[in-house]
Amino acid sequence: AHNMARAGRALAVVGMLVMAACSVQSDEIRGVQPEDAHLYAKKDMFTCKDGSSTFSFDKVNDEFCDCNDGSDEPGTAACANGVFWCANKGWKAKLLFSSRVNDGVCDCCDGSDEHSGIVSCANRCQEEGAEQRNLLMRSIQLHEQGVAKRPEYVARAHAFREAVFKRRDDLAKLIQEVSQKIDVLQVQKDELNKKISEETEERMRQEQEAREAEEKQRAEEEQKRAEELAAQQAEMANQVPSEEEIKSSGDEFGSPEVPPMPPQTMDAAMENAGESQQVVEEGNSDPNTHVEDWYSYDNDHTDEEKPPEEEYKPPEERPKTEAELALEKLEEEMRPLEDEKRKHEAESDLAVKVLEYDFGHDMAFMALYDKCYEQQVQQYTYEICMFRHAKQKDGGSEQNLGTWGHWSHEDGHNSVMHYTNGGGCWNGPARSMKVSMICGEEEFLVSVQEPSRCVYEMEFMTPLACSGHKAQVAREQLLEISH
Repeated sequence: AHNMARAGRALAVVGMLVMAACSVQSDEIRGVQPEDAHLYAKKDMFTCKDGSSTFSFDKVNDEFCDCNDGSDEPGTAACANGVFWCANKGWKAKLLFSSRVNDGVCDCCDGSDEHSGIVSCANRCQEEGAEQRNLLMRSIQLHEQGVAKRPEYVARAHAFREAVFKRRDDLAKLIQEVSQKIDVLQVQKDELNKKISEETEERMRQEQEAREAEEKQRAEEEQKRAEELAAQQAEMANQVPSEEEIKSSGDEFGSPEVPPMPPQTMDAAMENAGESQQVVEEGNSDPNTHVEDWYSYDNDHTDEEKPPEEEYKPPEERPKTEAELALEKLEEEMRPLEDEKRKHEAESDLAVKVLEYDFGHDMAFMALYDKCYEQQVQQYTYEICMFRHAKQKDGGSEQNLGTWGHWSHEDGHNSVMHYTNGGGCWNGPARSMKVSMICGEEEFLVSVQEPSRCVYEMEFMTPLACSGHKAQVAREQLLEISH
């Protein structure tokens, strides 16, 4: 038992010596970056990193700067241009200027920069790295789960794509059938239009002939009246007696000549005329009053004297012909067929366009086509309908923020959706929306903002934004801070 105790003490001493030796070796290469570790392997001689000098290895980290590039003192503050590597296991490694080594401040979370004993630095790397490690582990989990869900989206997308193909083919048949019906009716319509045109031309010809006959008859009647009037005037001219005949006819019939008026009789007549004038002047100072009274009376009774105006009657509409009535009926029959054809053609055009969209290398994003998501921000409701449009709603009004445009790609993956050519801004550009894809467990509109006038940005969560590549990057970052 005693011998066993002695052997145990001997092993303990040996272990302490080994640990001490390791500690000395670690101190000799403290602060070395991993990529430079080969320069500080166990050798008798050391060559400066820039090759400027070679000397005994025991001069490395001896608190004296021997290399111009400071590479012989990676773990001390001896070289002004030296750098110190904080390994910081459990958190992020980093480089310090050598001047911060043994300065009494704990700059490395593992405390390795303060090894002189001036201060005692606890290793805080595990605590400081815990949050980041949790985020990285959560990111790895989300990306792996998203990658696992992707085949479901791909299956749905391919089923939808096949449905679009089938619908496109069905629409082509429907369009053909409706077109055939329209073509048959169009032939009838063309025949009716031709008949109506011929009837119209015949009617216009007959109306023209009737007008010409009426005008001819009117001209003949006017000519006849003119001739009769001329004859009457000629006959009257022949019946007017001459002056000599008038005088002779007076003597013949014993017409007495008017005797001359005696002077006294003329004077009395003049006096009577003067009295009449005086009466007029006394009765009315304005001798023209009777004229004005007449004018006023005439004006007062003008409306009564005018003949009553005849009530306007619009010309009677010409009754429609059998061909015109048949055409109206035919057009009513064609109208719903033409509407149906336009509807089918619009849907067919959209189907063709959708089949040309970029839904990713495996078409997985097609599973989200025309699915809409909303987010309330203050009084506005923002809506995104995938591969269709983006809108801003405020009560009963809507503002178009853009229609589907294209993708931006990152590392070969669809990363940002662009919706462009939205409603115009007052004195500004047309509204637009960028939608950034974020890896998540399900579809969710995370955030909406307007970083610049009339330019909007969204963050949209979906398993389709997850990738094996991003999961691998996160694993490498986690490994780096957990070494």
